[in-house]
Amino acid sequence: DDQGCTPLMFAFDASCGVVGSPIHGPGDGVFSKAKDIVDLLINGGAYVNVVDKSGESPLIKAVKNNIQNVYDSFLAAEVDIDFKDKNGMNALMYAAIGGDPSIVSDLLLGNPDRRIKNGEGLTAYDLAVHWQRENVIDLLKVPDLTIAIVAHADGSCSPLSIDLKLNQTVELTLKGATKMFRLESKKLNIDLMASPGEIAHQ
Repeated sequence: DDQGCTPLMFAFDASCGVVGSPIHGPGDGVFSKAKDIVDLLINGGAYVNVVDKSGESPLIKAVKNNIQNVYDSFLAAEVDIDFKDKNGMNALMYAAIGGDPSIVSDLLLGNPDRRIKNGEGLTAYDLAVHWQRENVIDLLKVPDLTIAIVAHADGSCSPLSIDLKLNQTVELTLKGATKMFRLESKKLNIDLMASPGEIAHQ
């Protein structure tokens, strides 16, 4: 429409284009069919990286309105996970303020850059700490080290060993091969499973 709002945006934000719309809307009780609508629109060619005149993308609108279970559809459509609105805020930052661990976890599957700062110099982690969102603080820590583990068709993986230090925040990424692959260490509380060709994070 004349405010740049698309059907995909209206799926999450009934007040799209209205100045001063709430940061967190009514949530998934009102938008219980959001997943079906999103899949229908994306499969029909809806562009996920469009921006309305307020500077918001459909992804940001979904997060701000606490919509559940739609983020895999965005990721499959190659959404710009790190896009920032006019306030310098991205979807992960709004998810940090919202404090819903399921939404934060879903966004983290898109491997966003947790080091990005908003206009006030704050990361998503900083915002979670500021707003005392205890449920997501640990999820949003910027890792000291990121390790990519690649599964191979013969059941092996590389690297075969990794060196870790006590109290390091480490992000593990497991990339599946042609079969389901599981990486488990009870001692380190690691339990990662990647489907063929998919990536899992912890």
